[in-house]
Amino acid sequence: MPTPSLDTISRFGDATLSLVFQTRCVYCQRRSDHFLCPDCAVVVPVGEAVCDCCGDQLSSAFPQCGRCRRKTLACERIRSLFFLSPAMREVVRKIKFQNQLMMLRYFKKTLIQFPWEIFPADAVLVPVPLHWAKWCQRGFNQSELLGQWIALLTRRRFLSEGLQKIKATEAQSLLSRTRRETNLRTAFRWDKRYQVPPKILLIDDIFTTGSTLEAAGRVLKKAGAQEIFGWTLFRTPLRIL
Repeated sequence: MPTPSLDTISRFGDATLSLVFQTRCVYCQRRSDHFLCPDCAVVVPVGEAVCDCCGDQLSSAFPQCGRCRRKTLACERIRSLFFLSPAMREVVRKIKFQNQLMMLRYFKKTLIQFPWEIFPADAVLVPVPLHWAKWCQRGFNQSELLGQWIALLTRRRFLSEGLQKIKATEAQSLLSRTRRETNLRTAFRWDKRYQVPPKILLIDDIFTTGSTLEAAGRVLKKAGAQEIFGWTLFRTPLRIL
């Protein structure tokens, strides 16, 4: 499906953001020159003391969290850039459910902070897709836009046409962990008109329980991918031992 071009998005600068999003912080409502005030704009990067597999915080000396030690997962390694603060959760909500696309551009310049070398250089970037009905409602896929920006930054191949979401599912944010896993069963498929890359780096906006990346990863593995990795802009810390 078509998405807004990077040129179209890039025409708008920070001055435009200030005009579009008035002069109050979208989270605390204090006066601000930006859509986030300086206090609410603070983000906490995900550190290095994380599970080697799912990327969640660790409070033990083990290289993997208990969940990843007990299960065989589709993704070899998942990493995120920032922890999801209450203010950033509100920003993501406005991006996704109020079509505030320009708020997403705020994070474009932060992508350079991530150590992309931890993923194989030949891993192809594949965004987690939206169902066509959701895309028509929203007009864009935030994961696809993030993937385009990352592709330009890292000079990696980007492929958005292969992985498809064929089932209109409930919003994951509204569901329990168990419901999240069942909600996405049979939701994705690989379009056989495209060759499956041997190594894939899945791109999404938020990691909560990992159900979305896991469901997409299983489909990609079944389609023939050899190694699946995952990256998200934000992560909700689970603090698994």
